[in-house]
Amino acid sequence: MHDTGSKCFRASVAFVLQEAENVKELRKLPRAKLLQFALDTCLVAYGIRAGYLVDAIWSPDLTRALTALLRALRKESSVFRDVVSWNHSSATQSFIVKIPLLEEKLAALVDDVGQCVFVRLDESLSVSSKPPDALQEVLSKMRAAMATSPDILSFSLPEGLTQEILVPLAAVVIDYPVAYVPASSEQTSFLGGDALDIYDVSCKGPLSLHSTDPSRLEQEHVVLKFSCPHALVSKHPELSPGALTEKLRKPLIE
Repeated sequence: MHDTGSKCFRASVAFVLQEAENVKELRKLPRAKLLQFALDTCLVAYGIRAGYLVDAIWSPDLTRALTALLRALRKESSVFRDVVSWNHSSATQSFIVKIPLLEEKLAALVDDVGQCVFVRLDESLSVSSKPPDALQEVLSKMRAAMATSPDILSFSLPEGLTQEILVPLAAVVIDYPVAYVPASSEQTSFLGGDALDIYDVSCKGPLSLHSTDPSRLEQEHVVLKFSCPHALVSKHPELSPGALTEKLRKPLIE
């Protein structure tokens, strides 16, 4: 990110922090957590990633808090005009997403040209480039909702979704190139004893989790962290460390 872009990004982080402190449900949260949230929200707003699973902050009514925050951000800055939240109340999960990027991602999955590989967590670790049918249905509904209601700030995922859908759904939204699909809603053991390749994507320079001053962000900030069973590499070269690293690197330098 060049100097001008870095300054704009830092200003946006400071703006998110300022507006978050004006939201009743968020103002008492630790500032370090709010900074992490602000950084990830701005990574989405600037199109560096399509979505972010909100894990740094929590509120009994997080959907309302996010809606209030996004309304304030949009009112003062065009940077956030395409940013919305998707929420699942039963699983207490919320995502911050950039509509054009997520729509593009979901369209690619429908056309079977998506960048995500789905690994079913059964004994054979079966691999597919297509999302499971139940997940495909939910993704299609998400795409349709965003297309027909562009002015809505917060959307709700269908209730009753099980982990077979929620786990790979999260992977798709937050840009994981590998999405695990639990074999059943009762499954509690995942990849026990399997050798894993671990991937950690961090941003340096103007991004930091540790500084409370957005103008002096100098540490690393973790953007993505995921794994892939090493045993799959021999039969699926698209899951090799080299291939996955290139897939992760490309959007960051474009």
